[in-house]
Amino acid sequence: MFGKCDRPLLTFSKPIALNDAKLKEAILPSTSIEEIMQCELCDRPMAALTAHHLIPKQNTKRKNEDPSQTIDICSACHRQIHSLFDNKHLAQELNTLEKLKNDPQLQKFVSWVKKQKTDKRIQVHGKKA
Repeated sequence: MFGKCDRPLLTFSKPIALNDAKLKEAILPSTSIEEIMQCELCDRPMAALTAHHLIPKQNTKRKNEDPSQTIDICSACHRQIHSLFDNKHLAQELNTLEKLKNDPQLQKFVSWVKKQKTDKRIQVHGKKA
């Protein structure tokens, strides 16, 4: 019928409680909520994720191209990426999940943020590269 999707199917703007077993089974037949709501960069389970365009929309829109592939990451990781790097650097140098994960500045942030509570708003700092 439908192919298996490797990407999260659901994102929520606010935390939800799936206490009802039938509801949980209907929404998440073979997957737990933690797997669906996991940041692809820091791997923390989150109540909501944001879509980060691997090539910023600014670059594809100007050239009348379709938007680039996205990754689903938490708000803290998303804000840290954009506080550290300008769109030109993101488009040219950090345009895959692997490249983002291997960047030394982001590695330092990710190792720190993994230890933080998921319900805490993380303050980000950075200097654009």
